[in-house]
Amino acid sequence: MSYLPKQLPAEVLLLCERISAPALLVAHLRLVHDAALSITARLREHYPALHFSTEEVLLGAATHDLGKVLHPEEMTGPGDRHEESGPEFLIQQRLPPHLARFARTHARWTDEGLLLEDLLVALADHVWKGKRDEHLESLVIAKIAEKTSLEPWEVFATVDEILDEVASLAGARLVYQKQIQDSM
Repeated sequence: MSYLPKQLPAEVLLLCERISAPALLVAHLRLVHDAALSITARLREHYPALHFSTEEVLLGAATHDLGKVLHPEEMTGPGDRHEESGPEFLIQQRLPPHLARFARTHARWTDEGLLLEDLLVALADHVWKGKRDEHLESLVIAKIAEKTSLEPWEVFATVDEILDEVASLAGARLVYQKQIQDSM
């Protein structure tokens, strides 16, 4: 394999092992986590005073779909039951509620009152495979502009550049995921 995403945090790897998360799900979490690493690092570079929890974003990206262990049909097919049952499942696995929420918010990013961390997990879950969503990106840009007292148009170019970079690896990420799937 030529492209190797960064490894999941040790505590997430242990959790995945404990709940017998399938290799394909772990690979997906690893890819989204890898995208989140790139996004958060670049945001820190461009906006050092921007207040958000990198740790929460990374843990959210690394665990957001673990509810699929309860709904294995959703690993390769459509479905949103994992979003409803995911947070409670993660809490039962001893993940604090403020971190378990990403199992729901990663797909409910249009809900009112979400934090930048929630939007960044949703963004990483989209862009890892090259998918861009103008509405989601505009919500992220608005949050960053609000937190930095910049105008949205000032934030747009930077965020767009960051997402272009992350999306540029989509082909390699999809090949990695396919190799994992084919090895099962």
